[in-house]
Amino acid sequence: MFDDDQNTPNTLMAMFEFPNNEAGGDKKKILQFETRHWISNREDSKWMESSPDDPTVYMTSSENTIGNLFYGSKGYLAKDVESWQTYMGETREPGQSGQGHGNHYMNFIKAIRENDPKNYNKSVEEGFYTCALVHLANISYRLGRSLDFNPQTMRFVNDAEANAMLKPTYRKPFVVEDVV
Repeated sequence: MFDDDQNTPNTLMAMFEFPNNEAGGDKKKILQFETRHWISNREDSKWMESSPDDPTVYMTSSENTIGNLFYGSKGYLAKDVESWQTYMGETREPGQSGQGHGNHYMNFIKAIRENDPKNYNKSVEEGFYTCALVHLANISYRLGRSLDFNPQTMRFVNDAEANAMLKPTYRKPFVVEDVV
């Protein structure tokens, strides 16, 4: 979309397979992650609401349309900048909803200033797992192939090329040592 030095695509879809012990192990749990620069079509009615400031219905937040869709076995959840709404069943009956968004930046700064990570809303580990799948998808994209990742060892299975992409090459003296 932009003529710049980006090294990740504006549009990317990644599929993740996880073991499903509850289904006898023969069926996998599937997580589909998709990112599109802004939203290329309006899957949810909350993004179709008209605005007097935007007769084309292109933008619904102060800057542009930003949203997330989370699909589950019983329905889906649509989340934009300021609110969320669930839709249940095949008929998409409106379910639970809510508003508001926390100031995550201020919360992070407060935790640092008070030198107490307990004041941060989430743990470092949760932040890691929030980002890990996106990084794994980018590695798969750059290599142009599917990958097998072992979450216990935090390494790709028998794939030195992919494992080399898990950590950047640092420039001395700015080196981060491995801690094992």
